[in-house]
Amino acid sequence: MHKQKDAYDSDVDSTSPYDDAGNINGGNPYMKTADSEAVLPGPGLQEIEASVEKKLKEAKAAAKEVVEEKEEIAAAKEELEAKIGELESSVAEMGEKVGKYDEMIGETTALSKLNGSMSGELETLKHELASLRVSKNSLEEQLSGALSEATLVKSKAARADYYEKENVRLRDSYNSLYQLHNGAK
Repeated sequence: MHKQKDAYDSDVDSTSPYDDAGNINGGNPYMKTADSEAVLPGPGLQEIEASVEKKLKEAKAAAKEVVEEKEEIAAAKEELEAKIGELESSVAEMGEKVGKYDEMIGETTALSKLNGSMSGELETLKHELASLRVSKNSLEEQLSGALSEATLVKSKAARADYYEKENVRLRDSYNSLYQLHNGAK
């Protein structure tokens, strides 16, 4: 409201676009309303903030899952490495035993030629050697399986690293958008 009527007013209680700025809309003739979201096109501030908060929560949850998965993978990797070490040690021991039994069979074969009574022991040693070879093959298969599991664990660790980097990239993008939006205020 203003005190004088000008050429564009119908009376002293109305205003026109040509009135003094101090008399119109609290001093700003260009402002339609103080809290109108119609001034800027696109979603409103509340929708943008809700979207950013939702995506940040999702990113934090994904990051937490990645960290938990990484910890599980690390624990599984340590466990597999311990098993691999045990299996390699067992395979080495079996190899030594097989070598000793081969020597014994060689010696037993030589003695058996000299003494016919040794043939029963030779057969027993041959059976033990065959049994040890089967055990060695079984241990080698277990070692191969453990190595396959270790490869799988390494693959999961690489995937977890990728998701963690992607999560950081998304969080940075959301933070940039949020800062740009707050700067636009």
